[in-house]
Amino acid sequence: MFVFPCSRALCGNTVCVSVLTCLVPPSGRPKTKKEGGTWTPPEFDESVGNGVTVMEGDTASLPCVVTKLRGRSVSQSKDNPFHTKGEVVEGKVEEKVVVEVKVEVEEEVEVEVEVEVEVEVSWIRQRDLHVISANQLIFTSDDRFKVHMDNLTSSFTLEIRTALTNDSGVYECQVNTRPKLSRPITLNVQAAGAIILGPPEVYIKMGSTLVLTCTAALHPDAVTKVEWEHNDTLVSISAPRGGVNIHTEAGGSLVKSSLSVVRAAPPDAGNYTCRPQAALPASASVYIVDGERSIGGGV
Repeated sequence: MFVFPCSRALCGNTVCVSVLTCLVPPSGRPKTKKEGGTWTPPEFDESVGNGVTVMEGDTASLPCVVTKLRGRSVSQSKDNPFHTKGEVVEGKVEEKVVVEVKVEVEEEVEVEVEVEVEVEVSWIRQRDLHVISANQLIFTSDDRFKVHMDNLTSSFTLEIRTALTNDSGVYECQVNTRPKLSRPITLNVQAAGAIILGPPEVYIKMGSTLVLTCTAALHPDAVTKVEWEHNDTLVSISAPRGGVNIHTEAGGSLVKSSLSVVRAAPPDAGNYTCRPQAALPASASVYIVDGERSIGGGV
């Protein structure tokens, strides 16, 4: 409860409107009043997801929607026209509050007081407790971070451009009420890596055709070139050995490359690596089976 340092002498006419600036002492979490109106605290929109997964190099958008950001307390009093029974949530020791007072001078004075308190919404990186932002103000030299604030939807979206795997972790959206409101959002940045289909060790009969297929999820704008290596040597379809073919195709964010080697022989055994230009490589070990004997393998 607080009393505004004002007086009825401000209103000399039948109806007057006055805008007063007052200092309001701190208080705890707001409560609904049975009389004198209500004050509803801010709260998070729990329908918004709390987990985000993106590929490395993509833009990560971490959502946070805070409803009821602007608290209003309305009271009616006959004893003191400048007395309100509402409570205010604040993030500072003192908060500047703009109060609009409308007075009708009659036998019983009825006063409507509207208190509006603005709070801050911040983003905190949990692993090092680094304050990234307060509303749209950014507190990091990393220009990949930005906050998109939408007053219509009360959303505060943290955007991380060109996300890296070490950006993964928990980020907290906080509202500076007392006590603070906090909602964690987990970001998972997956490395764009290749996968060779099938087991990591491939056994093939001598004289058969060796086929290895590699897939990789890439950023839509990434280069889709894929190279194959055999024991750290680049595989060429024009090699003197002959019978080597590489077929690569891309669709959307997925690239697929197949290596085929006809008439597999002991020199074809060893380690094969699929190396997309825009993703981490993948390897498989190939063994050539000659009767009861296996030749090859890889690192």
